[in-house]
Amino acid sequence: QMSTVLLAWSPGDTKIMHCENCSRYFSSLILVFRVVSNLVELQLDNTNHLRALVPLLFRLKQTRAIYILEHILQLRPEEPQPYLDLAVALSQSEDCESLKRAIQLLLKVLEKQWDIRFDQVELVALMELNRVVHMAQSKGLMATIGVNLDYRLIGTPVIADLRIVATWDTDLTDVDLKVTEPSGE
Repeated sequence: QMSTVLLAWSPGDTKIMHCENCSRYFSSLILVFRVVSNLVELQLDNTNHLRALVPLLFRLKQTRAIYILEHILQLRPEEPQPYLDLAVALSQSEDCESLKRAIQLLLKVLEKQWDIRFDQVELVALMELNRVVHMAQSKGLMATIGVNLDYRLIGTPVIADLRIVATWDTDLTDVDLKVTEPSGE
């Protein structure tokens, strides 16, 4: 079964919706990627469409997902979610520069004063920061990363067999749930 993206179109409005089993609509993930990426090319500044493309790129093992997340951050620097999304994506790498950038982005979320719409986003950033720092420490990379970090922010990471991250891209609408199994799937 393929769980991915379904496009719904009406004149003047294209929506990207997630569906549980899109295999009946599209024969392959590659075709889904082609359709969604063509849609994105029509509206390069539509962050909702760009965000829908990122999970497909990760599933296809495409490094362009980081580039798109960087672009979204340039388009929406006044929102914390692009910082968080990019930090989480960068933290998947074991490369010191990526981990350093992930930590810097998370620290920015913690340090910046956000609009009231983003109340308590700092808690999410703090959880992610702890996860990334402990991961880097366990691999012996913190000295190499060389980021200026206030270790009072770092506590015991939450160890869980299941980690659930919910994100949304428009105020008061459309909550996506992405589940990562303990196996990484």
